Amino acid sequence: MVKRPPGGFFGEAWVFPGGLVDKSDGQGETSYRWAAVRELAEEVAVVLDPKELVYLSRWITPEVVPRRYDTWFFLASIDEAVEVAPVTNEITEACFVSPATALAAHEAQQWKLILPTLAHLRWLARYPSAAAALKAAPESRTPVEPLLAPDGSIVALDLPW
Repeated sequence: MVKRPPGGFFGEAWVFPGGLVDKSDGQGETSYRWAAVRELAEEVAVVLDPKELVYLSRWITPEVVPRRYDTWFFLASIDEAVEVAPVTNEITEACFVSPATALAAHEAQQWKLILPTLAHLRWLARYPSAAAALKAAPESRTPVEPLLAPDGSIVALDLPW
């Protein structure tokens, strides 16, 4: 998990490492895989092979939201002990934590989590290990599109599987 700096998008929120797809990342799903690997290396110096990534979900913000995101989430297992630390000014803190630990920090109001991160952590917390979560990853490529409440807020939801 990484913590974004104050201000800007997702200011002071704890999120999964990630960022924008660059032209050099290619096209289609491949571009999202390469972007995930590149961003992980740029933000916390963890290097993975794109082939190691397992698709988890795709989130698209509602059309009425002024700044829209089309975000792909992937899983990977890292067997060796890896130190993580911020290597860019795009993040202020970085750490490996269990989903339960991240959720507990959020419940204790120590960590700010945005809806997609919260939904993924809740899903991950259902599994006893990374291997179990990887095995349970869905085959479906149907995007998750959060709904808006009448007041304009995004309706809280969990992953649909």
